Amino acid sequence: PVVMPDHLPTLSLIVCLCGVLASQASASSLSRLPGTSCIIVHCETSNQTVRIDAWGEDAVRVRAAPEGAPMEEDGVSALVHKFDGEEDDGRCEEVVVRRGEDLQAAPVWMSSGNMNATILPDGRLEFSRVHDGRVLLAEDNTRSFAAPTHPSTRGFTGFFSLTLQFSSTESERLYGLGQHKTGDLDNKGHIFTLQPDNTEILIPVVHSSSGYSFLQNVPAYGTF
Repeated sequence: PVVMPDHLPTLSLIVCLCGVLASQASASSLSRLPGTSCIIVHCETSNQTVRIDAWGEDAVRVRAAPEGAPMEEDGVSALVHKFDGEEDDGRCEEVVVRRGEDLQAAPVWMSSGNMNATILPDGRLEFSRVHDGRVLLAEDNTRSFAAPTHPSTRGFTGFFSLTLQFSSTESERLYGLGQHKTGDLDNKGHIFTLQPDNTEILIPVVHSSSGYSFLQNVPAYGTF
């Protein structure tokens, strides 16, 4: 699980495909409405707003915030423009999902090339390949926001704590995450702190043996 005791209101994730898997579908962006490159979902079940953008070829960006909180850039970003210099009209489809509504009958999703992001009926995120439907990454539980707990946020407003947890198959290996003293190339099962320390450098990018990469674009304290 990713636990962040304080951060600005918006969670920001990038999930993309790696290598040969990225070439097995066209790079056009798709949603339920033609001509849109993003979708904004107001979900009553989770009381959150979720925005999914096609972010270049075979990649999507997901942002989430408590309903009513501003979904804005934090001013510190590891991202380039989503289409790397190409023009984007920025048109978004906006959807309100009522409590108890069946999303399986009319799923909320956004695709870019061979990467698809879906909001499941209970508000969880699921990422899959377009060409064969294989699920690569899915939340165990819907991400949760709560009051901040880190001392650095005392006296400030507009901050939340966040808990985010994805499931993993037994055979999956997880690489990346910066420089650590574990002696292991596979970081699965380790817990790292999102805070600089002597010889410990955490970079919140995961490369999976399942063929996807994951960037958590949130400047905050926490564990990974």
